Amino acid sequence: MANCKLNTLYIGIDNPLFIAYNYKKNFILKCNKGKIEKRNERYYVTKLFKPGPCLITLTDLNGHNQESFEFLIRYLPAPIGSISSKRSNDEINKSLLVAGCIIPFVENFDIEIYYKVLSYQVLVTRKNNEISKFSAQSSCLTSEMKTCFQNLETGDNILFYSIKCKLVSEYEIPEQEILPISLTIE
Repeated sequence: MANCKLNTLYIGIDNPLFIAYNYKKNFILKCNKGKIEKRNERYYVTKLFKPGPCLITLTDLNGHNQESFEFLIRYLPAPIGSISSKRSNDEINKSLLVAGCIIPFVENFDIEIYYKVLSYQVLVTRKNNEISKFSAQSSCLTSEMKTCFQNLETGDNILFYSIKCKLVSEYEIPEQEILPISLTIE
């Protein structure tokens, strides 16, 4: 048995397992920290709910333990945000900013996972100290934001904050707040 993604399993996603068991075709697979679902003869997924060590046991139909494997269950890494591929403390062209939207992602993670933006706030600070505030209920910019952003000048700052997102999953994972994104018009 081998986890297709090293020896770490994650809460909130279907963790793939590949079973290569040659002794008999009939066996029972058990997990002490979650559920296991069969997808085909050798491919399974685990659904886990608590962090910590996890034991997955393969038994024959008589209940005799054939093999056991220990894995570590972790929470998914926290997502970060970008707008038009720009991250916090970047400079951005205002045309690129107006065409963008907030995209949360997990950096350097080998499993594809997706987040949905639920809401966020925007604070625009111009060089002349004029301040504008906006809010949105999706990843997209509102028409008011776009109008404001089109009139920004070099050196004006935009702060996206209170960015709330949720993992796109069948699991009941609470929403998360990602770090603010601070951009400056180039």
